[in-house]
Amino acid sequence: MTASSTISNSQKTNTSRSLELLDIVLLELCFGQLLEDNPRRKEWLPTEDEMSNYAFDVAAARQWNVKVNEEAGPDFDEAIKWCFEGHRNSPPESWRKEMFQHVIHPLENCHKYLSEGRKAR
Repeated sequence: MTASSTISNSQKTNTSRSLELLDIVLLELCFGQLLEDNPRRKEWLPTEDEMSNYAFDVAAARQWNVKVNEEAGPDFDEAIKWCFEGHRNSPPESWRKEMFQHVIHPLENCHKYLSEGRKAR
């Protein structure tokens, strides 16, 4: 393995983790509840290991995610799902463009619905 591929893998891991954290924040905003207060997260007790706690957070968030479409509509749901999974299928050179298409644009649509007093499609 070359140094450049190690850096590339590290950057991909950091990007993936950042998008998972964004997903958790979007879930918290959607439901008005912190992840640590959610019953799904309370199923797993905190540990001394930060990576285990992170894995538990992500697992709980994935379970919580199934309620998003019902709560906030398909645009918000698309943004969250892409942060969790969709970005993994994006080529490294185009993930930002796809993030705009699958996260930013749908969230802009949500903003329009809310600011116009309409319900999400």
